[in-house]
Amino acid sequence: MTIRLFRYPMVPHTHRYSPPKYRRYQSYKKWLRDEFHFTCIFCGKRESFCGHRGENAFSVEHLRPRSQFKNLACDYGNLIYSCLDCNSNKGDVWPIPDPFVVAYGSLMSVREDGTIIGHTSVGCNLILLLKLDDPELTQWRKRHLKMAKLIAANPTCAWSATILAFFSYPSKLPSLRGKRTKVSDGSDGCYFEQRKQGVLPDRY
Repeated sequence: MTIRLFRYPMVPHTHRYSPPKYRRYQSYKKWLRDEFHFTCIFCGKRESFCGHRGENAFSVEHLRPRSQFKNLACDYGNLIYSCLDCNSNKGDVWPIPDPFVVAYGSLMSVREDGTIIGHTSVGCNLILLLKLDDPELTQWRKRHLKMAKLIAANPTCAWSATILAFFSYPSKLPSLRGKRTKVSDGSDGCYFEQRKQGVLPDRY
């Protein structure tokens, strides 16, 4: 059993969906939750790691800040999914690496002990900006990595089901199918539909 934690992608992100146009950027949140696997694109925190807060600990983040790019406020191509901490640390800073252009795995990576290292000066600057090397955050990553290893080594133990909940998809998945959706928008392949069809894995 392998649980992949805090592994930045080695290829740029490619949109899975083409949602309808909304007047409020907040309306894209359900799409972004699924688009980014219910995970903060910056620190790798999952909704399931946030207890009862779940998605409330996350927000719609504007890659190019609204204060500088008002015309992109509701542009799906400018929206990403991040936890509230990373959202606050990023603020209105621009430019930062565009995950749709640059693979974050080429910029930085997390070691098995929870520490994070930058592979380029751009990656090092991103770590500093988002405070990804904060000692408490490092220890937090280390604990979750240890839990994942423990589960991998003891998948049938009585307590494994309890710990596995930390690495599972949210119990309430957003349905992307609605009156305004179209077959061509990709919503028929969302995680809600996968669970409905019985093909969604227990963990990721």
